Amino acid sequence: MKENMKNNGKFRVVNITPKILISHYDLQAIRHIVDIAPQEAQWFHRLEKIELNSTTYYRIYEMYIPEQYCSAAEVESDPMMMVKMFKDLKEEHGLEKTNEILGTLTCWCHSHHNMGVGPSGQDVKQFTKQVKDAHDAQVTLPQMMMIFNKKDVFYNKIYDPEYGL
Repeated sequence: MKENMKNNGKFRVVNITPKILISHYDLQAIRHIVDIAPQEAQWFHRLEKIELNSTTYYRIYEMYIPEQYCSAAEVESDPMMMVKMFKDLKEEHGLEKTNEILGTLTCWCHSHHNMGVGPSGQDVKQFTKQVKDAHDAQVTLPQMMMIFNKKDVFYNKIYDPEYGL
């Protein structure tokens, strides 16, 4: 078994040190995708914020992988691919459960293959749009971006509307 993944810095929000919770199963699924993807890949997780004993936890769970175009330096799912993912979820879970899933699908993840995990200009642009779209839709859940590579290193950025940061 591999050791823990290494992050590429400290995870802090002002004077709060939040913690990320992920099951071993979900972490192994991430590692599997990163290991087998010949180029970049992307996926989403549901996200839950938990406040417990003055500590903020962000729990990511349940992975969802849309169809996507992949290259050595970028990955994209066009709107039709996202509509197909919605239809597939609806067929499997029904409309009510699908809406619940999509309402908490606020953790966007992707791989950087063998490159460093620091966000590219496109990554920053896409995450900024994700945060703006969530704000415009009055989504109150935090938005998260995670980037992984084959060196078992990850990058994480979160926007928490409660803190406005």
